[in-house]
Amino acid sequence: MKKTINIILIIINIIGFTPWVAAGESRGDYVKKEYYDNGNLKLYLKFKNERIVRKKAFYRNGRVREDWVYRDGELLRIAHYYESGRLYSVWTKKSGVTKYYDSNGRLRTAVDLRPENLNSGLPSTFIFSGP
Repeated sequence: MKKTINIILIIINIIGFTPWVAAGESRGDYVKKEYYDNGNLKLYLKFKNERIVRKKAFYRNGRVREDWVYRDGELLRIAHYYESGRLYSVWTKKSGVTKYYDSNGRLRTAVDLRPENLNSGLPSTFIFSGP
């Protein structure tokens, strides 16, 4: 009997369905997680009323790689981190500025992303890229 239960749990894990997550999804509030093979968290997604409110990606060592914050489906803040855990860059919708830091935590540069100050030649990958 125990072997049968273990097999069922393995199959459920493979197809990615768990009863407690499904129950949360019917209410529109739920969390999805993905893990590295070493057991550390790889991706964390939080939804409220069917809209994303948080997205966090992690390095293999367990430290945060990037953190995206939303409200009512609108992106408010993006932060990228070095593998060491120090802040690499941060953008907020309120300021429209992306700040980049060196690996020692010192501000390297700031890029103003408000539409009236954008350089049309700036590649979009530069704006939201991490280390």
